[in-house]
Amino acid sequence: MGHNKMVGSVFVGASGMKYFLFLLSMALASPALAAERCDGRYQAAAAMIDGAISRYDTVYSGGSHWHRLDHVGATLDLYRLWRGLPDLGMRGLEGDDQFENPFDTDSWAEAIAEAVELVENDPSGSSSEPERLKAAIVLDLATSVRRPADWWRAPDDAANPTVVQYTVARLAAERPLLDWLQTIITASDTPWSLAWHLDHGGQDHAAEYERLIADALDKYMAGRGIEWAVAAQLFWHQGTAHADALGRIAKDIEDKVLKCAASPAEYAAHAAGASVAGRYTGIALDRERMAVLPWSVQSVLARNAAMMAMARGGAAEAREVLERLVGITSEPGFRGWLNVARTYTAMSVEQLIEIHRGQELDSKSLRALNLLSVDDLQRLVQSGAFSGWTEASLLHGIFARLVALGRAGEARALLPQIAGKTPAAGAKIAIEEVKESLPDDVAMALVVSRTPGLSTWIKEGSRRSYQYYDVGIYYFDVHDSRELPKAFSAGGAIQGDFETWLLLPQKWYRFRYERGITWSAIERIHSARARWNNNPEDPVPAPAIFKSRSRQSLFGIAKLAALDEIAQLQGERRLIRQVSLTLLRWADSQSETWLKALLSDRDLVAEVLHRVVMLNRYESGGDIDGVPLGKRAFKLLHKRFPRSDWAKKTPHWYNGRQVDH
Repeated sequence: MGHNKMVGSVFVGASGMKYFLFLLSMALASPALAAERCDGRYQAAAAMIDGAISRYDTVYSGGSHWHRLDHVGATLDLYRLWRGLPDLGMRGLEGDDQFENPFDTDSWAEAIAEAVELVENDPSGSSSEPERLKAAIVLDLATSVRRPADWWRAPDDAANPTVVQYTVARLAAERPLLDWLQTIITASDTPWSLAWHLDHGGQDHAAEYERLIADALDKYMAGRGIEWAVAAQLFWHQGTAHADALGRIAKDIEDKVLKCAASPAEYAAHAAGASVAGRYTGIALDRERMAVLPWSVQSVLARNAAMMAMARGGAAEAREVLERLVGITSEPGFRGWLNVARTYTAMSVEQLIEIHRGQELDSKSLRALNLLSVDDLQRLVQSGAFSGWTEASLLHGIFARLVALGRAGEARALLPQIAGKTPAAGAKIAIEEVKESLPDDVAMALVVSRTPGLSTWIKEGSRRSYQYYDVGIYYFDVHDSRELPKAFSAGGAIQGDFETWLLLPQKWYRFRYERGITWSAIERIHSARARWNNNPEDPVPAPAIFKSRSRQSLFGIAKLAALDEIAQLQGERRLIRQVSLTLLRWADSQSETWLKALLSDRDLVAEVLHRVVMLNRYESGGDIDGVPLGKRAFKLLHKRFPRSDWAKKTPHWYNGRQVDH
């Protein structure tokens, strides 16, 4: 696939809100397919649509060869359905790691011709499975996206076309399948193919898209096949001169589907076109009309409606959209993803409680909860809305923040509630050996020093496997830290998460890390653009969650954020510093004279000094009068308890990652 710059504003047209409200009324519809409503007539066609769109959210089902050979079999099945040919089941073919790329030899022209011939002219389905797989791979490898968007119509206008591309251009003039497939792969690389709000109505290549719409409409009106009506709808964008014609075609086909009078081919055409055209034709629809669509198209519509609402920046309007969308599905991944936006727009702690009650918490939502005050976090836990790892993570974070803020008595009172609860991101809290006689501040500081992973940063850690909706945040939470990162101080971390949630190009890097754990649609579009565009991720503006004055923000999370408290937790009240100071002062007071040292619990005091040294190993707690806290603890330990086991375990002192003897 080729490149296409996604630049400009994410703000959409004024008619968008009415569309959102329509779609959200649809969102409450039963998820039953039209296949079930019309005596099963459309079941096979719906499966074909799901086979294609569920891969990359586009009708073109191939195009990514980043880690493996892809193929376009699901799209070819749809083409044959629209041409009145029997189903070859190409969508279910498994890739072949031993496939020999014909484009590395002199047989590329022959391979393309054979593949086209098989798809266009195998009326009885007599071809073998290996032959079909080869055709699906060859046609995926042969088709490509370049500039201009309709490059195969005039290949000499493209920059440095390859020999294969010249061959495709020549054959496309003669073979309808190749011409149509080139059109569909080009549609899969438009800004709105990934997210509707990335179509800002002023693309650099709008004129090229207009030519493709006009050509597809001409072919459809000339009786060349309903597949060309689908192709035209997939290029429907803001400001197109063909909106009226596209709308009429979409309505005509949809009306037949709603009456169960459409053929399976027409049903598939309606569903495929609706994945893009639904952005514009939805005002006239209702719940029933959402229900006739396959689940993959419903997902595209619902997700895009949510992102469009948030991209507009009107939080009050967005809240209405999001609340109506809640009823669309009980699938945990989608609900968790939707709840991220609901978290950003919530206006009270009570709303946050109801949003997440009984729901699995998405990592981005949890990161946003880090902005709340420790008192508000306790209200969340006390509500009973959270359980399992979420409750444990919140409790551990609350405990650490109470200690850091000097509220050790409250932290101690929390221990019975914490006992036995282990979050995914940390070890079981070390409370078994805490002496009742120790002062609250010392006892709780000792608990922190003995518990690996205990942090003021409330995070998911490595709890879950990677998920479709959430891979973009995992690597930002996986590393250990005792402190809440600086990125949370002014909401920068949450703004970045919001832009990731909106799929803005400047955040695509968050989705690309290792094989098998990326969002395939982003990987596909990036892997192609990186070859043609030196700067494939041009920033796209997004509404600011945090403004210079939080009360000016339209997003509720900015008003709920306890930024003053967070500033304390990242300054003098950071956890490592407070724990180190508390333990160091206590140990010093317990051993400052030979008599106190004799009467004290020498092993405990030595342990405390060792703990201070180790607390400062990776993150510094700062200094007193220019002397690092780790160094002070080290010197006291070796001066007053030189023969202790704890001194033997402490051959170095640390100041963050700085090491010395």
